[in-house]
Amino acid sequence: MLANVQIILKNNKFSVTAFNGEIEISTWCIINATDFQIATIGKKLIDIVASINNNQTIKLSLNNKYLLVITDSTKFQLASTQEKLAQLDNLENDKFATIHFNCFDWHKALNKTIFAMANNDLRPYLNGLLIEIKQNKVIFTATDGHRLVIYKIKTNTNIEQRFLLSKRVAVQLAKFLKKSNEELSCKIINNCILFKMTDKQFAAKLLNIECPDYSQALPQKYQNTLQLPIQNLIIALKRASIISNTIHNGATLEFNKQKLMIIAYNAEQEEIRENIMLNASNNLIFSVALNIGYLLDFLNKIIEYQFVIMSFNDNNSGILFKISQNNDDHYNNDCYDDYYYLLMPMKL
Repeated sequence: MLANVQIILKNNKFSVTAFNGEIEISTWCIINATDFQIATIGKKLIDIVASINNNQTIKLSLNNKYLLVITDSTKFQLASTQEKLAQLDNLENDKFATIHFNCFDWHKALNKTIFAMANNDLRPYLNGLLIEIKQNKVIFTATDGHRLVIYKIKTNTNIEQRFLLSKRVAVQLAKFLKKSNEELSCKIINNCILFKMTDKQFAAKLLNIECPDYSQALPQKYQNTLQLPIQNLIIALKRASIISNTIHNGATLEFNKQKLMIIAYNAEQEEIRENIMLNASNNLIFSVALNIGYLLDFLNKIIEYQFVIMSFNDNNSGILFKISQNNDDHYNNDCYDDYYYLLMPMKL
C-alpha cells in the first residue's frame, strides 16, 4: 500500500516513515547509533525483513546511495529512491486544536461502518467515510447509495469538525489502530488529518468534496416495527444465498403474523423457502425483497446480540435496522440508538 520508506536516525531517535502520496505512517524508537537518512522502495525492504529469522540481528548502514541490510549470513544492497519522500506539511502545527479519543472506540467504529462505502462510484462522496464531531459525539456515516450505516461514539470535546476520509484511508486507519484503550490524539490541519499514539502516527489527506446531510435520508417516523432473532436470520439468509440469483443476490422476506418465510430462487428455477418463527405479539402481513449480502453485512457486525429491530413504512422505502435492547423474545421497541442501518428494498 505504501510505496516508499524513509529511514531517519537522528539524535538516537530511529524513525521509519512510509508514504504513498495520500497516506503517511510513521513509527519510532530510541537507539544508540550514528545519524543517517535514506529512502528506498517499501515493498522490497518489507520482503527482506520478513525473510529474515526472528532471532537474527539486522544491521543497517549506508554505502554511497545504497542502503545495506546485513545479517550474520546475508547482505542486501538496496538503491535509494531518486524522488524525495513526500511529507504532509505542518503536521505538528500548534495553532490547530488537538482532540483526544479512545483508540479502541475508533477502531470499533471504523470496522462497523467501512463495509458500506462505495467502490469507485461516479458520485465521489459515496467513496468516502463521513466523520462528524459534534454535541459530544463522533458520528461515522458510510453509504454506497443502496444502504447507509451510522455509528456513534461519545466524546468529551466541545470542538466541532466535519470531514471525509477516502476508502483507502479509512481501511488503512482501521488496520493502524490498536484494539486497546490507549489514547488517540487527532488534529486536522488544512486538508490533512493526523492521528498520533505513543510510538506511531498516521497522517492522510482528506477528501475535499461536499457531502450531503445523510440524516435527511432517514424517515422521521415508521408505521411498523418487528423484532427478529439475529442468529436464526443469519443462518436462513446464508442458506438462501446458496440458491439466490448470483447477479442480484436477492431474497423475499414474507411476514405473516408470527411467521417469517425467506424465499430465494435463480434462473434455473431452483428455489428455497425457509420459515422462522417470530414472537407471538406480531400480527403484521408484509413482503419485501432485500439484498442478502447487504443484510448479512450488518447482521454479522451485531452477531453478539440476540435480536434486531426492523422498522418500515412500506416495501418501496428504506428499511431501518437497529439493535434491540431486549435479551428475550418479549417484543418492545427499545433500541440502541448508536448503531443503525438503512437498507433499500429490491425489485425481484
